[in-house]
Amino acid sequence: PTARRAAVASPRVPVAPQLGVPKFFRWLCERYPQITSQISAKRTEDDYVDNFYLDMNGIIHTCTHGDGVTPNQTTEQMVQKIFEYTERLIKIANPRKVVYLAIDGVAPRAKMNQQRSRRYRVPKEMLQQARRAARNEGAPEPESLADAALANPKKAEPFNSNCITPGTEFLQMLGERFVVWLDQKTSGEWAGGPTVIFSGANVVGEGEHKIMDYIRGEQRAGRLTGDERHCMYGLDADLIFLGMLTHEKHFTLLRERQRFQRGKFNKRGGRGRGIMSLVDRAVVTMLAGGAVPSRFLAAYDDDDARAPAPAMQIEGKSNEDFFFLELGLLRELLGASMRPRMDDSALGFSWDGSRAVDDFAFMCMLVGNDFLPGMPHLSVEDGALNLMLRTYTDLLPTLGGFLTDKANLHMGRFERFVRELARYERAFMRGKAENLAGKESKQAQDNPLAYRRQYYLQKLGLHPNDTDGKRGLVKAYLSGLCWCLAYYHEGCKSWDWYYPDFYAPLASDLGELPGYEISLVQGKPFQPLSQLLSVLPPQSASLLPAPYAELMLSTDSPIFDAFPADFSLDANGKKQDWEAIALLPFIDEQRLLDAVESIDADAALTPAERARNVLGEDIVFTSAGAAPAPPPAAAAA
Repeated sequence: PTARRAAVASPRVPVAPQLGVPKFFRWLCERYPQITSQISAKRTEDDYVDNFYLDMNGIIHTCTHGDGVTPNQTTEQMVQKIFEYTERLIKIANPRKVVYLAIDGVAPRAKMNQQRSRRYRVPKEMLQQARRAARNEGAPEPESLADAALANPKKAEPFNSNCITPGTEFLQMLGERFVVWLDQKTSGEWAGGPTVIFSGANVVGEGEHKIMDYIRGEQRAGRLTGDERHCMYGLDADLIFLGMLTHEKHFTLLRERQRFQRGKFNKRGGRGRGIMSLVDRAVVTMLAGGAVPSRFLAAYDDDDARAPAPAMQIEGKSNEDFFFLELGLLRELLGASMRPRMDDSALGFSWDGSRAVDDFAFMCMLVGNDFLPGMPHLSVEDGALNLMLRTYTDLLPTLGGFLTDKANLHMGRFERFVRELARYERAFMRGKAENLAGKESKQAQDNPLAYRRQYYLQKLGLHPNDTDGKRGLVKAYLSGLCWCLAYYHEGCKSWDWYYPDFYAPLASDLGELPGYEISLVQGKPFQPLSQLLSVLPPQSASLLPAPYAELMLSTDSPIFDAFPADFSLDANGKKQDWEAIALLPFIDEQRLLDAVESIDADAALTPAERARNVLGEDIVFTSAGAAPAPPPAAAAA
């Protein structure tokens, strides 16, 4: 135990927040530059929204350890900065009816695996930074973060971003401070203004999905007419999908500007400029061999399918450099671009642009999200979104209808769609192998089926002839797609479900899909401290109450093996370290909960620690004071 404690000492390490999916956002802005609008410096009373929703975790990360934040600021300075940033955003949006502030609470198990991966990376990345700094200074490289701290005892101890997790003392304190601050604001200078709803970290659910639950509740209750102006703030790309899937006519996102390379994904015409993407190379390879219909060549060669780079220049970011992303306009443009060039009689069914946009949100799940790994031959940087859109438009007239109907997936149509995508799998994997070195890569080029054998053996430990193993993987992946559809359209349908591997099956193995029976069990969320234990690395054990930390650090713990002090990363063909897959053991839920049950909370925890493990509810603030929000069922009624 002593050696283990020494190995994970000095946990306080900073890491820049990795929120959102920059590649997807970049792709959108380059394909549809007209969807962004600048915020005028001369805003009037007519520049307002009715309902403003804030996904607060981006604000918290930015104000505690974002770019330009001093490393030695006090907790009080952080809190005040969070309040100031929140108020600045509210002034920009100028809401009239409702302000909804949501901090991430306990997430579904499907998300907790990704949270665990992110939090385990923090100490690993910081040790790498310390070693690079030591090399640059000609000093010995530290073996651990404890060694790095001893080598620089006067260096300011940085902020541990892992404390921005439900169940920590930091978020408990921040929630309590927010309640006091909002009560003062709504009874003071905000009196007579919009109703404010605060959903703290003690309320279960991810922030953006608590917001979606609220919006759906208002829709079901008939309190939205369709003419309201909605605005959501947040850095997560999921907000783009979620905002569009509300199908509210007036919906915008408020975002900070970001710096990215202009014209990376949608260069006009795409010929003779830079390096061809692997997906485009796969398409060209198949076209040269006559393996796809000529109508696909027309779609591929169509300049209209490759929008010009955005006219706007995205420069540096400042605290006041924001813009609006018009989701209503995006929905219209996206739906129009997905429609085959034919009328309904030739199409075979009635066209509905909103249904097509729903299908687009579903297709984007195939490149990966917080809950599922992307399919091996599909990634945004390699042109997968353009490929899927072209394939969808080309194939739709033969499908007889859309891929999805809200939370329901049409397995037969999806199988035909994914079978078409699988036609480019071999060419893509061959192109990927050409970028690698070694005998196995050469085999993947020479043998048409070698890439399949190599992928399943190396990544998944499955023998190519293990039919049952592959079917189990396909069923788990289909369950994940159905879970995600339900999560985006209706809310969490299973708190227990998670995808049990790091890698997706090959697209060419997604066959006979209507024969799979998919069922999801509702289950229930973890308690905050159990969730905290499951996602934190041992380097952050100090963020847990002592009895929980002992389950992580003591060799006598029945779940000691679940918390490695180190782990491997699989680059999996990606260039950036943060894109690599963290090969961590999956938490055995029952073993963890049994271990937690052995803790006598009344005797072993302080009153403050017990309070961190209590689930709460939304709080509504008006000029008349604060009160609990009605439960969703009451709102729906």
